[in-house]
Amino acid sequence: SRGLGDVYKRQVLDPAWANVVLDSKPSGAEVFVDNKSLGQTPIDLEVLRGRRVVQLRKTGYKKWQRTFKINAGKDVNLGEIALSKADGRLKMASTPTGATLTVNGEFRGRTPLEVALAPDKSHQVRLIKEGYKATERDVEVESDTLKTMTIDLAPELAVIHLMTSPEEAELLVNGEERGS
Repeated sequence: SRGLGDVYKRQVLDPAWANVVLDSKPSGAEVFVDNKSLGQTPIDLEVLRGRRVVQLRKTGYKKWQRTFKINAGKDVNLGEIALSKADGRLKMASTPTGATLTVNGEFRGRTPLEVALAPDKSHQVRLIKEGYKATERDVEVESDTLKTMTIDLAPELAVIHLMTSPEEAELLVNGEERGS
């Protein structure tokens, strides 16, 4: 039991968090702090001090992620974060397979393959294979979609003039008589 002469010590507790305010363009992105979903933008959060990973995710857009050092009691306003549209995907095949694929002059691999492309802009796609004519197409993909293309490569033919001796010699190509 405590009497009138007992002394009470008053303790003031400092918060172990900071207020974090953020929005996104477009709004409605899901907000994660250390992989825990905390709501959608625009949002005002209380985030515990320490190193924290903040992510924004929205369908059709690239994930945004940054690591912040949160100091207790020091509010942070991240402002409006512009989200980038998600890449589109191009699934490219060729007949015959094994053609070299370049996109805007940059080697991307051999067919068949799937590549990511920035959305809503034209990309120059070129297929090259020995013995076939190089083929170019302008391709545009939409954000967060898959576009499939198959290109038939045309053989690169040549005319060959042969002079035989004796003149009556028989000419066979792949076992078939050709010319005289």
